[in-house]
Amino acid sequence: MTDPLVVKQTMTDLLVVEVHTTTDPLVVELQTMIDPLVVELQTMTDLLGVELQTITDPLVVELQTTTAPLTGGGTTDHDRLAGGETTDHDRPAGGGTTDHDRPAGGETTDHYRPASGGTTDHDRPAGGETTDHYRPASGGTTDHDRPTGGGTTDKDRPTGGETTDHDRPASGGTTDHDRPAGGETMDHDRPTGGETTDHYRPTSGGTTNSLEPLTHW
Repeated sequence: MTDPLVVKQTMTDLLVVEVHTTTDPLVVELQTMIDPLVVELQTMTDLLGVELQTITDPLVVELQTTTAPLTGGGTTDHDRLAGGETTDHDRPAGGGTTDHDRPAGGETTDHYRPASGGTTDHDRPAGGETTDHYRPASGGTTDHDRPTGGGTTDKDRPTGGETTDHDRPASGGTTDHDRPAGGETMDHDRPTGGETTDHYRPTSGGTTNSLEPLTHW
């Protein structure tokens, strides 16, 4: 493995080419979610979606989709099975406005929310937060892809209350990316360890190293 090219199982801050990973600027993989651009099999994004099953506000390119309101009494709606809203897209049943792909709910300016009472949220099954993305159950704000947690400005955190962290299942550190367990800072993709400014180090005690699974160069 080398730093410039990482193909198969690795994560970087700028570009990702693998099977399972998540990154902020750009994602090219199988299963991931990203705000600016998504090119994968199953994902959702605000700006652009090019995959098998996805729905986005500006552009929709997928296998199963419906264009044109089949039944409904609203105006300027697209793909509305049942409902009377206006300026909505792909709403089977709902009473909100300017919403996209909402099965049931009355929120406004929300995307893909089955049941929720929040506003300006994207892909939220259940919750009342604001400006959050893909949060099934949580009470935090401005978080992305958090199943359960109460932190702020975090992305992809299953459990935890940290801040400004990315993809941390359980941890108490800050400004870390993809850390399953640990309390380090400014680290990326570290399952266990206490190093700083390291990238993709499963077990190690060095610093500023990338792609070193078991040894310290």
